[in-house]
Amino acid sequence: MPKRIAILANGPQTEPPRHIAELVSPGFQAELVKPAVTRHPLTPFDSFLSDYGFVEAAMRAAAGGADAILISSYSDSGLDAARSALGIPVVGAGQAVLAMARRLGNRFSIVTVWPDLFAGMYRDHLRRNGVEAQCASIRYVHGPEVLDRLGTPDSMTQQMVRGESEIIAAIIAQCAEAIRDDGADTIVFGCTCMGPVVPQVAAACRAPVLEGSRIGYLETEALLRLGLGQSKIAFPTPKAASLALIQGALAAGGDAVEECPVCVFDAAE
Repeated sequence: MPKRIAILANGPQTEPPRHIAELVSPGFQAELVKPAVTRHPLTPFDSFLSDYGFVEAAMRAAAGGADAILISSYSDSGLDAARSALGIPVVGAGQAVLAMARRLGNRFSIVTVWPDLFAGMYRDHLRRNGVEAQCASIRYVHGPEVLDRLGTPDSMTQQMVRGESEIIAAIIAQCAEAIRDDGADTIVFGCTCMGPVVPQVAAACRAPVLEGSRIGYLETEALLRLGLGQSKIAFPTPKAASLALIQGALAAGGDAVEECPVCVFDAAE
């Protein structure tokens, strides 16, 4: 039987995005699992709700037979809590991409298609991963008006899926400025939704271009091959009564889904 990796992501898709599906090795199977609760991480409370939704999705995937979990969100929503709740490997795309950036260069810049309304999330993520000193800059491709088009065919996520030249050129321009003006030697994409445009941007950029869902997926496969997972000394398992609370509260409260801007988003074929 193939090893089953659950990809946790929100959006209209029903299958893992193409750029992950292309990486799946023989003997492995990638499956999409959607959180029942997702919120834009604009405030600490919204981040808490997003964490809650991703942890519940991870627990649901594990109960369904998943052998490992990839939280395919740059923000790593619920990562530590999911690692505590589960005995199977849990990988965060954001943590994975930052670790790779430290291996490949000395100074990285984050380039994101989202506006600086999300600056707090990016700063907090850098701080939690201990890489603030290695981050040369955070560059935002768009202003807040981009949020008005979420969920429409003209959304930037759909533009990237279609490979539209205008948005690719805007991303490339920010990468070039990060290298020239900020001293970056490595580029980190600040959203897993940018996965579809990695090849085009990387071909035009003289620094490595790193994106979390690809790196996180391959790290997840590697952990399964090696028989490794998170330390239960670092992430001890809660009591069963505590674990039961998450499903009970979600069932009582109903769904609370909105299009999340920090997770994989792909169009149907």
